[in-house]
Amino acid sequence: MASWYPYGISRLRYRTTAFQTGLTVTIYFYNPDNEESGPFEFIEVGRGGYYLDFNFNKYGSWQGFVYENGVIKTSSVFLIMRWPGIVTYNGK
Repeated sequence: MASWYPYGISRLRYRTTAFQTGLTVTIYFYNPDNEESGPFEFIEVGRGGYYLDFNFNKYGSWQGFVYENGVIKTSSVFLIMRWPGIVTYNGK
């Protein structure tokens, strides 16, 4: 299933298999033009949790492949969308 993200920098979170710590967690991306980039390394926060601040710099569908210590574990699709403007009510 795809997840929606805004254009620009987003924080991605990942939980390792069996909540393992001390791993090297990386991700490779394919952007909407099918250009590969990476690896990008996640930062460990403890209890098997890791995060990466990534700059999605093109609109469209990105695919990411996540590795733990060089072994592929999962993939995900990231939809980079234009978000509609916020509508406010002025009381009239």
